[in-house]
Amino acid sequence: FDSIIVSNNQMGGINIGGTGGGISFRGIDYAGTTGNFIFENNIFGSRTTANSIVQNTPNSIFGIINRNSNETFNQQIKGNTFANITTNTGILAAIFALGGTAAVIENNQIFNLRSNSSNQTAYGTGIALTGIYFGSSSGNAKIVNKNTIYNLQTTTSTSIANASGIIHNNTGTANNIISKNSISAIYSNTSAKNNLIGIHHITGNVTIHNNEISLGTDSIGSGISNAHTFAGIIKETGNAAIIYNSVRIQGSNVSTSDTMPSMAFKRTSAGTDQIINNIFVNERSNSSTGGGLHLALDLNNVSTYTANRNMLYSSAFNSDFARVSGTIFGTLAAYQSATLIDSSSKSKLPSFIAFNSLELNSISLGDLDFIATPLANYPSDIRDTLRNMATPYIGCYEDLSMPLPVGLNQFTIQNIEGNVLLNWNTSWEQNNKGFMIERSTNKLLFESVGFVSGIGNSHSINKYQFIDKNAFEMAQTNQLYYRLKQIDFDGKYSYSNVLTIGNQNLFNNEVTVFPNPFINAIHIAFNAENATNVTVNIVDMHGKLVFQENRTIQNGISELLFEPNQSLASGVYLMQLNIDGKSKILKLIKE
Repeated sequence: FDSIIVSNNQMGGINIGGTGGGISFRGIDYAGTTGNFIFENNIFGSRTTANSIVQNTPNSIFGIINRNSNETFNQQIKGNTFANITTNTGILAAIFALGGTAAVIENNQIFNLRSNSSNQTAYGTGIALTGIYFGSSSGNAKIVNKNTIYNLQTTTSTSIANASGIIHNNTGTANNIISKNSISAIYSNTSAKNNLIGIHHITGNVTIHNNEISLGTDSIGSGISNAHTFAGIIKETGNAAIIYNSVRIQGSNVSTSDTMPSMAFKRTSAGTDQIINNIFVNERSNSSTGGGLHLALDLNNVSTYTANRNMLYSSAFNSDFARVSGTIFGTLAAYQSATLIDSSSKSKLPSFIAFNSLELNSISLGDLDFIATPLANYPSDIRDTLRNMATPYIGCYEDLSMPLPVGLNQFTIQNIEGNVLLNWNTSWEQNNKGFMIERSTNKLLFESVGFVSGIGNSHSINKYQFIDKNAFEMAQTNQLYYRLKQIDFDGKYSYSNVLTIGNQNLFNNEVTVFPNPFINAIHIAFNAENATNVTVNIVDMHGKLVFQENRTIQNGISELLFEPNQSLASGVYLMQLNIDGKSKILKLIKE
């Protein structure tokens, strides 16, 4: 056959009773070998009526299930609703999809699933409750995209139950995709030590990107204080690219009677893994010292593991920021120093718009610590909003209303014999026309004293200088204030912080420069009080740095030879000599 399409059906009001085994519920059970299977816009259970499908016998409930490992058929599972379903024994899975040369599981709504079952070992893995289980031995890619999964509750109090939003178990060579899904409120209020997981990658190759995972609360945002293991993303065997995801683990006053841990991200086995541009936040904390660890990261090791530009946060209630190969690190800095991983990652608690919506709010928007590495292979966010490809936000949500145009890393000023030297650098730029240098005598009213053009768009470090000559004499004051006004090509602008400087001579040594005018080389002679470092900067009359060199000298009289770039154009330059924290500016003439 060519295709089987099953669409726009509804099934509910079903109660399966009895004590015998072998009675399971399968909304759609298909085991074909060829053709196309399309299941769309069906309702399993009810969007509004609780316990619309109930399984009381010792067996399972599957909304849609394919149990055939044959790889010669295609399957599309789109736009279906699985809601208000309860089982007391056996697996409860909304979608259980094996096999198929191609599979797309997309835009399904899965919510209000409740299981009182312990773990079952059917199909090679121990699970009790899951929204989507997929995988096969195929070399063809499967895509799980834009599904919404929330309020999955396990109620067993007598044995361990694993509940997951999405499980990926693929023994084939294909790189499968888990993208743009929203998962929240997978929880339990019982005393059983359950494992509650957002995305569980068991084996195979996978790319997990732009997903939103919020755990540690129930469906109305109340924190779960029972001791369970909460894990945002678990990566087991195989290779994984984990990019632009947002994970949040919540809950406080957790019982210390046992040691059940929680973690935003867990890696249990080596593979070629890339962890980039994610938000991994664990706010969970205990009622007192002791009890389980609550980690941002839990890594078996960092072999073949690449990670950077992540926002990593843990409440560190027990000095437990991260665990690597069994060693616990209490801070990001300690983890970075020991592993040399995540060198550009930051640690800060983001501010989100809701407990189950991990979009940054106005407190975190505009914060330069949330800048991501632009990745051309991931051009859009969880809502299909195109990312700012110069300065995107980390995490699954982009925000174009408050872009991050310029990363101003450093801004300093110096008084050099009445001239004020301003230095600053940027780590990235987008649409940057340049910088207006503004000066004030009272920190209230500022005037422009110059302009330095920007690079426009850049992802590398750029250095800038400006000299406000005879600044104190021109302003007729001994105290000045400076700021930078960064201006975009579209006219938008922002200000730097304000720096203050007084009028004092910071350099007392006599300096001789010869020959001046010079052709190619210059000699600088002076008497140094201590063995120290010397830096020579030469800038043109527009403030552009054209030459820089560092030397180490001994105390006493020194004569140093410098050879600026021979292609330096003829004209007037300013040389800044920095010695032992003191500076002097001299005029140079290049013939």
